[in-house]
Amino acid sequence: SLRLVGSEMCIRDSLCNRFISQSEKFITQIEQCKVGDYKGFLDITHMLKGLSGNLGASQLYRAACNANQITKSEYENNIQQYVDDIMKQLPRAAFAFWMFSQESQELSPSS
Repeated sequence: SLRLVGSEMCIRDSLCNRFISQSEKFITQIEQCKVGDYKGFLDITHMLKGLSGNLGASQLYRAACNANQITKSEYENNIQQYVDDIMKQLPRAAFAFWMFSQESQELSPSS
């Protein structure tokens, strides 16, 4: 049981670190998809929705869910509000994951 808990913590640490290292890429992809790439926008917001949901980043999850449900008409007319919401939440989540990883390293028995 303790081994499983340790294993789950390692997986979560790994996912958090991956999210942190890829957050700039997410921002770039969202910026690129906001003009003329509705399907790409839905793909990236779907991926962010899943990742943020699995990691417990509830505000980013909400923003990604809202963005992932937009119609093509909303995309063409109101995309910026969805992009702004994600761009507000994504760095906050990355910072929270960074703080989590720092705390995990300090608590690690190998530190």
